[in-house]
Parts: sequence; structure tokens; C-alpha cells
Amino acid sequence: MKRIAVMACCGGVMLALSQLTAWGQSAPAPAAQSDIVLRCVPDGPVARVDQEAIAPDEFRDLYVAELLRLQHTGGQLEDIERMELAMRCLRMLIERSMLFQSAQQQGLAVTDEEVATAWKEEVERMSKGLAGQSGKPLSEEEILKLANTSRENALKELRRTMLIDKMRGVIVKKKNVTATDEEAKKYFDDNKLNNRIPDSVRIQQIYIKVPKTAGAPNPAIAEKARKEADNALARVKSGEKFEAVAKAVTQAPNKQGAEENGTQVAVDGLPAELRQPVMALAPGEVSPVITSEYGFHIVKMLEKVAGKEPTFEEMSAGIKKLLLAQRGNEAVREYCSEMKSEITIYIDFDREIKARPDLQEALKKLQKETDESAPQQPAAAPKKPASKK
Repeated sequence: MKRIAVMACCGGVMLALSQLTAWGQSAPAPAAQSDIVLRCVPDGPVARVDQEAIAPDEFRDLYVAELLRLQHTGGQLEDIERMELAMRCLRMLIERSMLFQSAQQQGLAVTDEEVATAWKEEVERMSKGLAGQSGKPLSEEEILKLANTSRENALKELRRTMLIDKMRGVIVKKKNVTATDEEAKKYFDDNKLNNRIPDSVRIQQIYIKVPKTAGAPNPAIAEKARKEADNALARVKSGEKFEAVAKAVTQAPNKQGAEENGTQVAVDGLPAELRQPVMALAPGEVSPVITSEYGFHIVKMLEKVAGKEPTFEEMSAGIKKLLLAQRGNEAVREYCSEMKSEITIYIDFDREIKARPDLQEALKKLQKETDESAPQQPAAAPKKPASKK
């Protein structure tokens, strides 16, 4: 079974935008009835930490965003892996709630000026990273529309996230979290097999999206998209510059791959359907139209970059940052375990696994592992609220 890791939880806007994958498709969220976790989400709170409830939409947004991220890089997740992901997402939300309430109790605050500065930086970063069809940076209004939120809600979530980060900083400082050169060197030596920079390619891409209806491509839309891809390839073969055609027709939100210098991506990071045909190209060659589950792709190979074994000097700063992050997370988890919060969890997998003997033992083991690393043992749950049917 894959080990599931959840990325640092971000604000509501970034969480919504994180569902846009690197290859330009806005990956569809799984239908509630087809996902073992989403079927277990109640109508009311998924958990309560003291007086603060964790809303079902907050859990769904995090779970779905992480599920899509993991599936994009590693393929479909089995049901037990989805439940593990759900438990880790829930634990993260509980931890955030505990830190937020602790920050308030200790009188920590984030000023309007700090929020305004951080929001401006976020908008600028997202604006450049999610360019529209014209290739121009998105406006704040377009970003908010894409994230399906209002400016007021985005600023509220950003302020909350910044306050949680301040509380984390207080904990890390109090716990005296550090990482020395010697510890970084030991980590480097112990992980040499994992330190290798993988083989990569620098490519340009023309991407024609095929939206799905009820989980499957619409034949008429797919046929039209294929004709668009064929026409784009014909334009390239007739002598038009590849990047000009890509900028004109590519449907990726950020026009990724249409840049003159292309995009560098690890070979293993290529979608499975693209990997073999792309690697068969020589520098300067253009692929035929390639079909993937997301639509149609035309790829131009610019450069093949061989992987290498990095030196400790090249890796030192990154390793220290990693160690500090890991130890910071441990310090925060230890701090939360010492808090006397009352935690009640409402998500219940029992109904789902009654008919799945294959999952019962795996879930017991997973619950034990999760309980051992959770902020604290949750309080006994009251009667379960009604779940979505």
C-alpha cells in the first residue's frame, strides 16, 4: 500500500486552485457516490474541536484536492488508501483548529496591513501562474471566480492561515527546533539513493482539452477536439512556429508548455500516455497527436536532460529546510497532544466496511497508526448525525 502524505494545508483560495493540475486540465472531482470517503461525510460537521466545528465542505475541499494531486502523480488510489488520506486530512484540520484557538487564547493577531501585503503577493503569484487563454495574467476578480469564492472569504481564510502560521512559529521557537550541518550531512549520506536528480525533458506542448460527462468523454466533443488537434499539427507542419500555435490553441489555464523556452519536467512526472511517445522524440522533433484521458497533446522535444548525483553542497540548504519542517511538524504535534481539547469526530466508516471484509483488518491497523500519531485520543462520539445518502 502506498504511504499517503498530505501537503501543508493552505488557505481556501489556494486549496480550490490546487485542483488545477500541471498539465492544464481542471481535474473533475469524484462523484460523492463513487468515493468511499465522500459517502461517509455527514451533512453536519465532520468533527468538533472544543467549540469550533469543522465544516463538511472544508474537509471535502482538502480531501478532493489531495486525492486529485496524488492520483495525478501516482495513479488511482485503492479504498483503504483513500481512507488513510481522509484520516490524515481530518487530523490536519483538527490540528489547525487547535492552533487557531490557541493563538486566539494567547492574544496573537494578524494586522490588516499584514493581510493586505500577503494577499497582494498571493494575487501576483497566482495571476502569473494561472494565465488566461490570451496568455495574460489573470485579474484578482478572475482568480476569485476560478476559486469560486469571494474576496471577503478569501481574506478571512488568509488571515486565519497567517494566524495559525504565527502560532506554529511560536511553538517552533519555544521548542528550539534546529538543524545542524552535521545532521544535514548524515541525512544526505543516509538518503543517497533518493537524492538523485531524475532524468527530465524540456518540451513545448499543444493541449486540447476533452471535458468529461458522467465520467466519460462526450464522443461529439472528443471528435471536435481531435479535429482541432489535427489542424494545429497541420499548422506546425506547414511552417508556423510551434509556440505561436500553442499560444493560440492550447487550453491549459496557464498555457504551460507554450513558452518559447518550454517547460522542464521529470520523465516520471509525465502522464503515462505521454511518456513513451515523448521519450521517442529527438530534440527538435514534433510528436503526432497523442491521446490521453485528459484530451489531445502535441509535444515538441527541446532538450533531454540527464539526471545526476548532486553534491552535499548543492543539497545542504534544501536538506536543512526539510529537517526544520519535519521537526517543526513534530513539535507542533507534540504541542497539540499536550492540549486539553475535547475532540469529537463524526465521520464513520463502519457502514461502508461492513460489506467489505477485505477492508476491516486494514482499517483497524490504519486507525491504530493514526491514533498513535494524532494530536490526542478523540472523545467518544455522540449519536451520529445524518449522513448524505
